[in-house]
Amino acid sequence: MIVEEDRSTLGLISDTFEMMDFEVARALEYKRICRERLIMGRGILWGGIISISAWAVLGMVVANLLGY
Repeated sequence: MIVEEDRSTLGLISDTFEMMDFEVARALEYKRICRERLIMGRGILWGGIISISAWAVLGMVVANLLGY
């Protein structure tokens, strides 16, 4: 039994397949992931600094209110 070719998928797969396309795509994806991790790390660092400062100030205010 001979199955007729599906013409809709011929445009999706090219005859000239190159590994460089995947290498470039992976390199760009890796660069994006590294940048996102750097931004997230900076956010966590600044969040920690602000949080610790806020808790320290709040502790001093509460200590003054309670008379310690």
